[in-house]
Amino acid sequence: MKTSRTGAWTHWRRTAWRLAEVADRLDTLTLRAWVTPVGGGEELLVQDGTAGELLPPGYWAEVLRERGELRPGTVLISGTIPMREGVDQFAARWRVELADPATGNVIALAYDVVPMPEPIG
Repeated sequence: MKTSRTGAWTHWRRTAWRLAEVADRLDTLTLRAWVTPVGGGEELLVQDGTAGELLPPGYWAEVLRERGELRPGTVLISGTIPMREGVDQFAARWRVELADPATGNVIALAYDVVPMPEPIG
């Protein structure tokens, strides 16, 4: 069975935090992800870390600035923190959250993964 998370970026929430609001504590924001295995079963924690493990937004802003592509309202989508070993990332369901321990605010979403058909040819 082939699966793809290629389209995962389309699972947007209507919530975002302005960088200026969290910049002084950015490295403390927590990132967590859970998967539900194909066929069901218990949800498993696969990622648990902080934004401090990622390249900072200032790095990406500078890259965009150098290219002349940094504009007001730009939204940065970054990489990901390491996954725990031994967990099958090709799961039936993902649930993720970004949390601010200082305020208790959380942005969370979940989505089901639909297997892609076998390629033709």
